[in-house]
Amino acid sequence: GALGDVRLVGPRQMVAMATVESAALRDAVMLEPGRFTAGFEKATSGLTSLSGVPGALLFSDEAFGHSGFGGSIGFADPGGRFSFGYTLNRHVEHVPGGVDRYQRLIDATYRALGYGGRETGRWRPGAAA
Repeated sequence: GALGDVRLVGPRQMVAMATVESAALRDAVMLEPGRFTAGFEKATSGLTSLSGVPGALLFSDEAFGHSGFGGSIGFADPGGRFSFGYTLNRHVEHVPGGVDRYQRLIDATYRALGYGGRETGRWRPGAAA
């Protein structure tokens, strides 16, 4: 990585950060589908809220991170050995489909790294078509 052999987080913490602890069709705070670890979001693709709004965050099963208020996002994908960050210089109101902007960038990143399987709801290494 960028720091060579320096580890900022140990193996047990990595497992805890990547393991789903809760999932809901309608998160009480975000009011949309959500899957969460100890402080992070996991991919929500394939989940549809009780209101019929599809889940909007799609990355690999190993990845974890968090979307931010106004359209920003950051996540790490240990299996892919990369991290991703996107921040805006202007707040974007939360509207259905409003995360399309960062999801298109996430999708392009996974495709560039040879991942595929987006149509199944999760990016997978070596599954590029």
